[in-house]
Amino acid sequence: LLRNYATVARVGGTMQVASAIQDNDLRRGFTRTDLIVQTDSEALSYAQWIVNRFGQFDLRFDAMTFEMDGAPDLWPAVLGLMVGDRITVRKRPPGGNGVIIQRDCFVEGVNHSLGSLDQQSQWVVVVQLSDASRWSAFILDDPTFGLLDAGNQLAVY
Repeated sequence: LLRNYATVARVGGTMQVASAIQDNDLRRGFTRTDLIVQTDSEALSYAQWIVNRFGQFDLRFDAMTFEMDGAPDLWPAVLGLMVGDRITVRKRPPGGNGVIIQRDCFVEGVNHSLGSLDQQSQWVVVVQLSDASRWSAFILDDPTFGLLDAGNQLAVY
């Protein structure tokens, strides 16, 4: 998802460039030449937005694995997950030391597998995730994302 260099142009316009890098070896680009905007400055604003939004490395969670056997307390939470749900994932770094890493994620898929291990049943649920921290929207009854008068935007994409 890293895009630290963007070249974009509107139809019939001049190529606009935005960059957040000094070294070409680290260049991860984004190119688009079919924007339907009125001016080159709007195209430049779009290129700058891409670099601003996606120009830095970010920690993310791709999946979570739950071993469900012997953990009936997990069942309601895990079985209640649906594609599109927004969840908060917290993980302490290996070794138990360090600051807890916390990210908002969207559930992209839920995969159940049943098998046997040494003649004991094994139920594993893998939840596929995508980063939700870059996207914010108005969420009804949410104490943070449900406030329009506190400077929250209705949606950012």
